[in-house]
Amino acid sequence: VIDECCSMLANAKESDLDLNVSINLSSHQFRDPSLVKNIIQTIKDYDLSPSNISFEIKETIAINNQPQFKSLLEKFKHAGIKVILDDFGLLPMSLNYLLDLDIDEIKIDKSFIAMINKDHSAKALIDAIFKLTHALGFKATAEGIETEEQQDAIIDLGCDYMQGYLFSKPVKEAKLFELYRKLQFKQLQIDFNSSSKKIKKS
Repeated sequence: VIDECCSMLANAKESDLDLNVSINLSSHQFRDPSLVKNIIQTIKDYDLSPSNISFEIKETIAINNQPQFKSLLEKFKHAGIKVILDDFGLLPMSLNYLLDLDIDEIKIDKSFIAMINKDHSAKALIDAIFKLTHALGFKATAEGIETEEQQDAIIDLGCDYMQGYLFSKPVKEAKLFELYRKLQFKQLQIDFNSSSKKIKKS
């Protein structure tokens, strides 16, 4: 999987597309003492930047293997690779533990997002998680966005990133590049229109 992702990023680079990808680490990989060394070598083989790749580790694995997880975090940080705590919120967690983690991002489990417009308590909890995340200097991603109503609610709460079928289902590499080019073009239009309005006001 890591090799395939790096190959895709290298192809994107050749097409002048600057993509970022996050990869889920399995519990088996988590226990591999050569994991980070092999990842760094693969990144070098494809002539990529470590900043283009993030690795997601489930909260359950992190909590159940805290010393190993912290050791892995240090190695990833030293290599310039981002680490994301996945499925956050499913387990009771000590705030002291969260304070002690040098991660870059957390992903809110989709079970919470599914309830955001149905349960006031769920929305309040997500809001609290976002505020805590930002206070600690982390970014937050909301998983499982499937409706525009969920998207609007998440935006109102100040989430950094969103992920879900509302934006796209899994696609092949060529389709991914096509979608990304469309997004880039749309962003250029927005930037151009914003600049034009500023010029007119001036």
